Amino acid sequence: MELEIDITRKDFLEFNKTMVTKKVIRIFMLFFFMVSVLLESFNEENILLEDYLYSIFMSYFPALILFPLIYVIMNWFTKRTPKKEGAILGKKKIIIDNDGILEISLESEFFTKWNGINNIIKNKKYIYLLLDKHMGYIIPIRNFINIDQKNDFLNIVYSNTNLKKKL
Repeated sequence: MELEIDITRKDFLEFNKTMVTKKVIRIFMLFFFMVSVLLESFNEENILLEDYLYSIFMSYFPALILFPLIYVIMNWFTKRTPKKEGAILGKKKIIIDNDGILEISLESEFFTKWNGINNIIKNKKYIYLLLDKHMGYIIPIRNFINIDQKNDFLNIVYSNTNLKKKL
């Protein structure tokens, strides 16, 4: 199967947001939980209401300060993009066969065996075939001719990898 795709800066930024946002939110939630538990563990059995309110305030205060800071840093990281018509952005041809996936662009060819695909993430606009935590093929759904071509593509990918379809 062959598929012509065009990866734009917007596609790349959406990929970064999907990958980075997931990780940052998990780290933030873990940090928030750890701070809350740590602060609550210092409380004694006879807790006054004022002390309890202070403890809750001190649990949420770091989150209120750190969340905007993390958001600004995350936006800065996700807005960095590669050059236009390079190895990542631009027009590409994706060829899939029994051996794996071949991506051909103006500047490069990149081949991946099926066992190199570790995860598949799908949403309304994209299919991401992940090779690592933050590296993978970006397949915009708009580049499929119709829904049948998209489903055929996914069936080929799932049948050649050890990954299970997520409903």
